[in-house]
Amino acid sequence: MSFFILRNMSVAGLFLAHRTDDCVLNVGLDFVLPEYKDFKNGKYVYFKVREKFLAAGYKSVRAEGNNWRYFKYLKKLGFKEAGPGVFTKEL
Repeated sequence: MSFFILRNMSVAGLFLAHRTDDCVLNVGLDFVLPEYKDFKNGKYVYFKVREKFLAAGYKSVRAEGNNWRYFKYLKKLGFKEAGPGVFTKEL
C-alpha cells in the first residue's frame, strides 16, 4: 500500500507499507515534509484511511524506527511500544 499525501494540492508526505502475517500492515516509510509536521497527515493516514485498511483485511499496523521524534509521533497517534524501536497500533 502506498500513496502520496496532498495538502493544498502540494505533496506533503509519502506513505509506504506492505503486508506481513496476513493481517499486519508494516510501515516502511511514513515521511512528511517539515512544513507539514503538525500531525494532520498522521491523523489522516491512521484514522481517516483506517476503514480502507480494515477493508483490505488488516487488523494492526507495525512501525519500526530509531529516532525519538518518530517514536513521539507514533505515540501521539496511539501506537504502543512493542519492543525496542518497534511500535504497534490496533485498527
